[in-house]
Amino acid sequence: MNRPLISVIIPTRNRQIYAEKTVRQIYNLGDDIQIVIQDNSDDDSLKKAIGDLISSSRVSYNYWSKPVPFSENYDRAVLSAEGKYICAIGDDDGVLPSIINCAIWMEQNGVDAVKPAKDLVYCYPGNRNKKLNACVGFNNYSGWYKLSNPEANLVALLNNGGCNYLDFDLPGSYHGLVKKETMDTIRSITGVYYGGLTPDMYSVACLSLVPGIRFAVIDYPITLPGVCPSSGSAASETGRHVGKLEDAPHLRLLPNYKWDKRVPRYYSVETIWAETLLKAISEMNREELIDRYFNEYSLAHHIYSNNLQKKDEILNVLEPYLRNYVVNTYRDISKLEKQYKTVNKAVLRLLQKRHVYRHVTSIEKAVQIIETHLEKSDCNTPWTN
Repeated sequence: MNRPLISVIIPTRNRQIYAEKTVRQIYNLGDDIQIVIQDNSDDDSLKKAIGDLISSSRVSYNYWSKPVPFSENYDRAVLSAEGKYICAIGDDDGVLPSIINCAIWMEQNGVDAVKPAKDLVYCYPGNRNKKLNACVGFNNYSGWYKLSNPEANLVALLNNGGCNYLDFDLPGSYHGLVKKETMDTIRSITGVYYGGLTPDMYSVACLSLVPGIRFAVIDYPITLPGVCPSSGSAASETGRHVGKLEDAPHLRLLPNYKWDKRVPRYYSVETIWAETLLKAISEMNREELIDRYFNEYSLAHHIYSNNLQKKDEILNVLEPYLRNYVVNTYRDISKLEKQYKTVNKAVLRLLQKRHVYRHVTSIEKAVQIIETHLEKSDCNTPWTN
């Protein structure tokens, strides 16, 4: 068998019903894609569910019964990847046919990493929010692209306290596309493909610091993020991603993990992001960037303002100077933020038409809807210019 063009890695744990549907959806995209399933579930029942596919050389199923941290499960998956390019997704996500043309364009133009449009989503049936139940939503896409300097954007992320990394032009293998050789460069420096507490942030930080990386941002999707009732996104929506650091699921299998003293010892999306960002930069031997640019005041503001239901707990874990800062500045900053968000939403309504299809009962149907829309839109992507 020739080397596959793309390896889609799918780390999974105890969500067999969604993982099976994801694997079958991707398998139907054809021979250019290898599927790597890294199963860390309590049992290997997923193997039986996709037994008709495992005999194919295009599917690599790996079962590891002992529970491992999130990043380690991703790391093990890449070890089985044979493709020229890597795309990591969750076990409730989908992949669009456009990923193949994107990889071919990257190969022809010497592009090492691509950040595609990620502002689309499929919400599975059973979602607690009725407005998001069994629907797929996406925007219009221009196909426009640009080459970008990821290290400069990583500095901007540090200035933002490591928060909201998707707002910055940064490469990443999670719902992105990255040359396997570039991933190998990271491993040669850090010893792993993925480390820290959250694999997506670790990948973003490390890729941004690969010397000479050629990185493109494209206003066009190649994957479809999914939200099932048990996903991390759903947990964030219901406020389950906040509390005492001892309650963080990221740390349950890492009893000796050394938490960075520059990050407040509190469990939230913001602290997990910041902690992993600093660890990745340190392991890439670029500690000087943290010393010069990491803004702990900005991080404290994000933690506080995004989790007001726990504000008293948060104030208790902040250093006195950070506590004084968020208390004294939050009121003014929040007013400005509300004004900005109001204006921004109005502009988006004028410039974009959001497409929402309801009663979409499967990830396969959601991908078909988006694919049909993209074909009709006839926009000029880099691979059609």
